[in-house]
Amino acid sequence: MKAGSFVCRVVAEGQVYGRDLRVPFVLGAVETVSPELALRWLTRQALRIADGLDPDPRRTEWLPVAFAREVPPGWDAPATLRGWAGDPLAREVALARLKRDARPLFVVGEDHDCRYTLSVSPRSVGRSGRWGP
Repeated sequence: MKAGSFVCRVVAEGQVYGRDLRVPFVLGAVETVSPELALRWLTRQALRIADGLDPDPRRTEWLPVAFAREVPPGWDAPATLRGWAGDPLAREVALARLKRDARPLFVVGEDHDCRYTLSVSPRSVGRSGRWGP
């Protein structure tokens, strides 16, 4: 892959006023020069969103221990995002894929009313010198 950058985005998509209309909303975006920095940003965003939706009981002082329970990844958006962010093997595979294949990476967590998509897309400089996907 030629020298370029990585575009990272976090998008929430949900229903508007309970209707069938689903609307995307960009929660954050950044462009960085390396896949390592892109994955670091994505990991922090996954934890930020997970903690915003459902605080991690292991790090929240006000939640009584009696209410703390493990939620298996895939059960809800915070658990899925926290599970990916806390899995070093998943991030290692993602990093290798970004470096080797220069293909986009998507991490998706869904709840009953919203989908959170975290993505990294490589962008390289073409022959014309212009930036492109």
